[in-house]
Amino acid sequence: MQNLLSLLQLYNDDGLQMIHERLRDPISDTLSQLQSAIRQEKTAREWHDKYLVDMGKVFGRKQSQPRNMLSRHKYEALLDRVKVVERIRREGGQAPAHLAVIGEKYRIVKTKNANDEFAKDFLAEKGTGRMLLNVDDLFEVLHKYHLLTGHGRSIAMYNAAKKKYANITVECILIFLVGCLECKKWNKNERKLATLLRPNQHKERHLGLI
Repeated sequence: MQNLLSLLQLYNDDGLQMIHERLRDPISDTLSQLQSAIRQEKTAREWHDKYLVDMGKVFGRKQSQPRNMLSRHKYEALLDRVKVVERIRREGGQAPAHLAVIGEKYRIVKTKNANDEFAKDFLAEKGTGRMLLNVDDLFEVLHKYHLLTGHGRSIAMYNAAKKKYANITVECILIFLVGCLECKKWNKNERKLATLLRPNQHKERHLGLI
């Protein structure tokens, strides 16, 4: 009888432990996922900030600011000018010369990204229809194509993006790739593998192979 009670107590203890672990695991998993999401967000924010700084260092030295270094403020100002030109022309008027030049190059397109609730206005080239992006949106788009191409390198990303976007260049992509920690790990492991696979000439010479 005593042995039976002991077995029942052992079973109950194990059962309680099992229930406790099952109750604890979802909480533990949720906390782990939350911590991982926070780390990823922090890493992405640091990557974004580094990209803006590096882009400023490279393109800020040039006399005329290229289209791939348009700040959000300058982009919005250019967007407003094109809107003015389009409104004047719809009303049958003639835009001032300094605005007409811009109106000949660009037009307004509306598009909606996955994270947007409403469609947004973007600048697009006349003729090609390819969109221009400000430097902040440029980072987001490059990040999207980087993941879509499986952490693709510059040419793969450029070929994927160039048909839709006018101011994405290989140089922009190279600056972007500098901040990818996963690519750095991959490159480091790739170099290690290359070292291991590299023929050992000293050993081959010793064996009489060369």
